[in-house]
Amino acid sequence: MVSPPLWGLHVPGLSRISGYSNVETEYVADVEVRMFETIRDRAVMLVTGSNGSGKSFATARALEAAVAKDPSLEPVWLEFSSRVQGPAMLRSLLPQISNGQAAPVRADLVQLQDIAMRHLSSAFRALVLDEAQLVSSGALQSLRWLHDRTNSNFALIIVGTRELEEHPPVGLSKLPRDLRSRLAAEVRIELFSDDETPGLLAAYHPLFATANPASLSRINRTHARGEFRFWAKFLVRAHRYVSESEGILTDEMCDIILEQLPKGTR
Repeated sequence: MVSPPLWGLHVPGLSRISGYSNVETEYVADVEVRMFETIRDRAVMLVTGSNGSGKSFATARALEAAVAKDPSLEPVWLEFSSRVQGPAMLRSLLPQISNGQAAPVRADLVQLQDIAMRHLSSAFRALVLDEAQLVSSGALQSLRWLHDRTNSNFALIIVGTRELEEHPPVGLSKLPRDLRSRLAAEVRIELFSDDETPGLLAAYHPLFATANPASLSRINRTHARGEFRFWAKFLVRAHRYVSESEGILTDEMCDIILEQLPKGTR
């Protein structure tokens, strides 16, 4: 059992619950392995998945594991809630790589890139860009340019929705083609299947191990629709109810919780 991740926690209230662990799907394990390789090689990696699939959570856990293996690694997590252009992205990045120093007010894109490069060529870093589908193509190109410099000293992990994946015809993706050509690894986080849900949830938090497995499979089919985020929200509410009872997640409690949650989007 582990504490909440330092980043990528998109469910209010989850940070106040102790005792949950990782969701050990093959995709989550693959993220950790590929991230270790990407960081070791100062390469570029892409993690994609549907909304609510747990891609940010899996990436955050993998980043924590990488830092634990190499304490010299400096993690940087960039995340945006709305669409952002290159200058705004760099202005958000700079304080994280310069001990809190803000960018000059009148600096243009080229100047911001130069300042960022001076810092990114020093300490060994893993730079995670979460919700990358919100970042403009020009902003992604700025990161590509920074990463391409011969004196760069960072790995780049790009996380976002399936809009970043390449679909036929070739090149139909929000990820610029010259950045895609630099990918050393690509992992897609899939949604939970109904059959695997009880086992995954029992390992995620002990409370789910007290529930009827058939009920968990049914809820995944009719409500969660495979979304990790749905189950995280479910856990927040279940923890509140069960803490006032005998510690068993009954079918009656599950029905009460379901009335409070919107369905998944699959």
